[in-house]
Amino acid sequence: MGHSKTSAFVGCFTKEKASIVAQVNDRNLGARDLDWSIFEHCCEVFERESGGLNPKENKKAQLRLLDAIEK
Repeated sequence: MGHSKTSAFVGCFTKEKASIVAQVNDRNLGARDLDWSIFEHCCEVFERESGGLNPKENKKAQLRLLDAIEK
């Protein structure tokens, strides 16, 4: 899984040769999309538990949360 793209391969290995059985790419699914989904979930949980504070409204809080998610 890359930053912006995911690729998957299925291979068949024998003693004589190796061959690719299937290959799938998705240009619109990557680590940044996964990070954003986790960010949305964390914002919902934080808003529910903090009594209405939303990290999406504050740019600094948004960047800190995204940085923590990436780590």
